[in-house]
Amino acid sequence: GEPGTQLTMRTFHLGGVASAKVVDQSSLESNFDGTVKIKQRNVVKDSQGRLMVMGRNTAVVVLDEDGSERAVHRLPYGTHLRVDDGVKVKRGDRLAEWDPYTRPVLTEIEGTVDFEDLVEGVSVSERRDESTGITNSVIIDWRASPRGADLRPAVAIKDKKGKIGKLSRGGESRYLLPVDAILSVETGHQVMAGDVLARIPMESAKTRDITGGLPRVAELFEARRPKDHAIIAEVSGTVQLGRDYKNKRRITITPDDGQEPVEYLIPKGRHLAVQEGDRIEKGEFLLDGHPAPHDILAIKGVEELANYLVNEIQEVY
Repeated sequence: GEPGTQLTMRTFHLGGVASAKVVDQSSLESNFDGTVKIKQRNVVKDSQGRLMVMGRNTAVVVLDEDGSERAVHRLPYGTHLRVDDGVKVKRGDRLAEWDPYTRPVLTEIEGTVDFEDLVEGVSVSERRDESTGITNSVIIDWRASPRGADLRPAVAIKDKKGKIGKLSRGGESRYLLPVDAILSVETGHQVMAGDVLARIPMESAKTRDITGGLPRVAELFEARRPKDHAIIAEVSGTVQLGRDYKNKRRITITPDDGQEPVEYLIPKGRHLAVQEGDRIEKGEFLLDGHPAPHDILAIKGVEELANYLVNEIQEVY
């Protein structure tokens, strides 16, 4: 572009027309000297001996000499934890790290990988990454194909007897794969608890530029519901996965105060940010994506909505 045409565009200052957001945080350092304590510990050791966070409610706490909490950090699912209970840390020490651009799907048990409903050309295809030259198997939208109507692409983990393993909180060790998930394992692979089965690209990793930005601004000002919008929890409580309904998955949140459970129906091809038995706070996302402005207003209030709109518009300009 000619200089001067992009003056109001944020991309101008970064050079180049298209810019990906690189500011996403990918690690956590301690701001204080102290002792580490892991709250709501839900951690396993993967095949490389790394500590992997398996839940959404695990937090790292830094305690000072008197044992009072100086800092509490909640960790995203799939975080690699660099410290453990009782470890002494200095200011600036790295506590944890994660990949800001993808969300991993981790196995909770060890066993052998088995693919379900992964049909070449219908639900999975080989894609070559131009920048790295590596070819990956990527889940494609199987619902678009007549042969794919009844498919449920998944990775199952089988035990030594060839049966699908059982999870500690009930249910089978079968991990449904959303569209665009990139497989990290092959069929017949041996995996340990905490190993990555697949990675799901996050919305924020997609490149943003003016051509993609302007429709987004219009969408914000017209307060449209974005396509594939995020779903926000209306209450704090415990997540339960109910029976599927047609081509949707049923999720209930049972509130802490004993009120009526709230039910959500979610399209099957989308990735669920929560698991059975997870604790979720009001305002947290059940599904990734851009939230609908109406939901933010109804659940979090006017101030949060104003902040959200300003931030999203700033993303483009």
